[in-house]
Amino acid sequence: MGKIQDIQSPNISETEWNRFIQSDKVVKIRSKILKDDLWIVSNPKHAWRVEDDAAIYFGKEIKLLHGSTQEELVTVHLLKKKFKGEVVDDEDLLTLNTQSIIETQLEKRQKDVKNRLADLVLKQTHKKKEKHHEQTSIKLFKNG
Repeated sequence: MGKIQDIQSPNISETEWNRFIQSDKVVKIRSKILKDDLWIVSNPKHAWRVEDDAAIYFGKEIKLLHGSTQEELVTVHLLKKKFKGEVVDDEDLLTLNTQSIIETQLEKRQKDVKNRLADLVLKQTHKKKEKHHEQTSIKLFKNG
């Protein structure tokens, strides 16, 4: 089986495609290649308009899949449905990895801050107990 025709075929200009991606359209497609229904959602903020178990393809994903063979499309589709994932490019992966690193560092810093606060509270509590013990000892000494 050959490659799928360019998404920007003479029937769909790049301008029209970009206009679609920037719109608020949600389109259901019954694919003969995938033997399944799929949804093309121009803007991720409109994904809520799609059925729960449906495979959603965002505009950017369609562009990334351009040039894929039918077998590749079927494989990607099955994986996308199983893992409820998203097709990403190298730039997206870099962004995801960077976000993951930042989130991990942030979580570590938050734990460090919580631990420091806990230490400060314990020290302060210990100081208060020592002060109270000293005052009690002084009172007992004066009264004794």
